[in-house]
Amino acid sequence: MLGWVNFGRLLPPKVGHYCTPIYNEGANRGILVTTSGYGPDAYDFAKDKPISLVDGQALIQMLLKNGRSYRIDLEEARHLERELSHA
Repeated sequence: MLGWVNFGRLLPPKVGHYCTPIYNEGANRGILVTTSGYGPDAYDFAKDKPISLVDGQALIQMLLKNGRSYRIDLEEARHLERELSHA
């Protein structure tokens, strides 16, 4: 599932928005990845839902653990978001 770029902390309403397709498609679990982070309320909201929250720091750690060296370029992400919003 493709989401949108977000530069602030994701809050429960947006996390909840992504739960609907998980239920509708009959998936066992979904993974929501953001380059930024999640607020405490988002983690609390997701704790009993079939969704795993992965923030930017955890994403980089997973990539490094698997032999990948990446960085999050927020300026490039903002540029891509502007391009997509005008398409």
